[in-house]
Amino acid sequence: MIQLIASAPDGWAIACTEEGAWLFRPPYRVRDLTRMTDREVGRALADGDFAPDDWGFPNWGSLCDYLEARCGAATPEEREAAPDAAAALLARATVAQARRHLAETRRALATAEPDRVDAVLFALLRSPAVQGDQTLVDEIETLRLRVETKP
Repeated sequence: MIQLIASAPDGWAIACTEEGAWLFRPPYRVRDLTRMTDREVGRALADGDFAPDDWGFPNWGSLCDYLEARCGAATPEEREAAPDAAAALLARATVAQARRHLAETRRALATAEPDRVDAVLFALLRSPAVQGDQTLVDEIETLRLRVETKP
């Protein structure tokens, strides 16, 4: 059983399984699940980025269907606020989470909008954990330069 415990207007969600808590985001691919600690879940709920939920689902597919339908029903104001909420989450990323986001950003670079890629990278640079890892900062800055010079 998968328990949806919180969700955001942009479709991001926090779900729990027997293995722990997971951050789940569009386009809802199980391979993109990000493990969350209890502390990270608490912060996400406390900061108001996520609204508490309490729904059970038999599998990831049924949770995906629910979240896709719900995300499409978001109000224009909620959709407008979503990038700020996402940036706030990225700015709290751990080094491991930042590395996963960076790897995903590299994969998406060819098709993603440069402004959106730069926004993700900039938000990651705001993370105190990232700021404490100079190698990661350098990797992010190098990718930002690639984005700036992308034709």
